[in-house]
Amino acid sequence: MTFGRRPDSKPIKVLIDARIEPGRHGGVETVVANLANVFRCELNHDISPIWLVSPRSKKWVESFVEKSWEIMVIDVERSPQRIFQRVINLLTRPKFLHPLVILLRRLGIKKFSIPIIKLNNQELGIDLVHFVTQDAFQTSLPSIYQPHDLQHEHFPDFFSRKEIDTRRRFYKLAIDQSTFTILSSHSAKNDFKAFYPEFSSKLGVVPQPANSVGSKSERSSINLAEQFGMYYLYPAAVWPHKNHSNLLAGFSQFLKKYPDRKLILCGPRTDSDAGLRRIIQNLSLENHVVLFGYVDSKQLNQLYHEARAVIIPSLFEAGSFPIWEAFSFEKLVAVSNIQSLKSQAQDGAIFFNPNISHDICRAFEEIEDLFLNVQENIYIQKSKQIYLKFSPCNTFLGFRYFYRRSLGISIDASDERWLESGETF
Repeated sequence: MTFGRRPDSKPIKVLIDARIEPGRHGGVETVVANLANVFRCELNHDISPIWLVSPRSKKWVESFVEKSWEIMVIDVERSPQRIFQRVINLLTRPKFLHPLVILLRRLGIKKFSIPIIKLNNQELGIDLVHFVTQDAFQTSLPSIYQPHDLQHEHFPDFFSRKEIDTRRRFYKLAIDQSTFTILSSHSAKNDFKAFYPEFSSKLGVVPQPANSVGSKSERSSINLAEQFGMYYLYPAAVWPHKNHSNLLAGFSQFLKKYPDRKLILCGPRTDSDAGLRRIIQNLSLENHVVLFGYVDSKQLNQLYHEARAVIIPSLFEAGSFPIWEAFSFEKLVAVSNIQSLKSQAQDGAIFFNPNISHDICRAFEEIEDLFLNVQENIYIQKSKQIYLKFSPCNTFLGFRYFYRRSLGISIDASDERWLESGETF
């Protein structure tokens, strides 16, 4: 089976769009950083990444890429087009203007398009562009577009009308431009297939690798268990779909039976932080819930290492990095029973209904029962087996297959290996 255009003896140069500001994008940052581990796979003999960064992301990207890899800095924030767009966004920020903006877009008066970035592809020798986040720019090269989910379609109340319209228009243009659009799970692929049936043939699945948090030997010197006692951990930015409010309601019920337990919440700060503090006060949880905010990898390692268990109550995800991280630390995990997370965690986790606080409470109590009966290893052993299947090399083979297909390169033995035994969920 061939797609026949380009000789496959030449290394493939892939431009990785890594222009995100660290400390603000939660799981998307992990997606970008994990890609470095994917390219480090010992099976990689023919993919050469070039990292496209902004001045704000340069230092962060340098912290996890190989020194031999090329980094290209581009500053579009000062371009006339970007400055003009920021002014327009500022002027149209009030929500009462959003219907007008949407109407002008529909009438074609306010043209909506993917941003233009001028790159000398020929001089740089770039073969393909990989857009690792939901953002993209116009390119004539083959491209992989990697949006993560369609949360705005399922939870529109979490977005403004303008944000929803922007996402719908941008996704359609970016998918149309792409050679392939890659999702991290089959549930995400099925979702995109339902909303964009005209692009079904472009959709593929490559799972995110089962990541750990840097080196597990790197930990802070703080003894958290001594400071907080037995605590549960939820590492997530305070976005509405992360479902902190129901988690706190369930934890409040759980404390009636286990009043000495603590809950530690950590993640990048968001506009919802103030609301979270109000919920904590209303439930009188000030002495039981600890807000860490943003933590570095050493601190996060320490939080995982000393946690009693990890709980993940998300209402919507294509996949969860905290599941992989908890598995890597051999921790018990209780997970929301949404389809994508059930497919990811399989039989390695306890599941609960994220919309029902007393079922969240039940999950906490089930974890305590497992410890009481010394049965926690039943889940831990299963989770280790799942974790090992989703290696960085598994993800590498998946992306390599779609890179080569995008360039019309004939299938080889590694591609056959991916097609026959690549792990997805």
